[in-house]
Amino acid sequence: MAVLARLGAVVVFLMAAAVVAEGILDPVNFLALQAVRRSLDDTPGSSFFGAWDFTADPCEFPGVYCDGDKVAALALGDPRAGSPGLSGRLDPMLGRLSALTELSVVPGRVDGELPESLASCRNLCFLAVSKNLISGQIPDGLGGLSNLRTLNVSFNQISGAIPPSITMLPSITNLILYHNHLTGGIPSFPDSSTLIRLDLKHNALSGSVPNVTSSLQYLSLSSNQLTWPKSLSFLEKEHIQYGLRYSRVRKTAAGIVLSVTTCSSSSNKLLTNKMRFGSFVLE
Repeated sequence: MAVLARLGAVVVFLMAAAVVAEGILDPVNFLALQAVRRSLDDTPGSSFFGAWDFTADPCEFPGVYCDGDKVAALALGDPRAGSPGLSGRLDPMLGRLSALTELSVVPGRVDGELPESLASCRNLCFLAVSKNLISGQIPDGLGGLSNLRTLNVSFNQISGAIPPSITMLPSITNLILYHNHLTGGIPSFPDSSTLIRLDLKHNALSGSVPNVTSSLQYLSLSSNQLTWPKSLSFLEKEHIQYGLRYSRVRKTAAGIVLSVTTCSSSSNKLLTNKMRFGSFVLE
């Protein structure tokens, strides 16, 4: 009986140790979360970080999702409608979260640049920081994230060119960069691209619009200084929705004919052309 009792005690001890081990975050991840907390704060009316008590298990923090002893996803800020969001900057220590697959920041007043170190998050597949005050350029290193499917930096103050490496990402499906200060041309997309949504409206992009992938379902390029090429073969795809502001549209018995004419300097400069479309969005 004494032996059985001792064996039972050992089993209980091992089970308790396993439970404790599950709650121990990788030290590098722990330090990275501390850096995130130091660099960001609640804006008045927000209490998101109120429960971030580092004497407790960080995997239980709001917005922190772990896989084993590593942080797998970060959803920073209160996601409820009307939340005032966060202020501060995104700390470069985010790049030390080696298992991170998703990073999102709710709309708020987060400024500074996107950390170059995010290129070290090799598993990242979702990055969304829309409606903040982020400036600088899109880090070229993001083009090395082969798993990245969604990049949403809309409604910020990002400038410079779109890195060609971004459009070459093998897994990208949603490229959402509208309402920024992006300049230069739109890089070309490979034939193998899996892109579904391309939204670049309200920037300062110029040059000719490249042919896009056959997988595309939504395209919005309004309020730039773009020129449509004479060959608009990709616009003949009936499944694509278009955001073509300032263009004249009329319906015919045979379908929808878009009469594209040269527009004012505040919108895109479109070569005169007529194409027949399936569905599209006017914004």
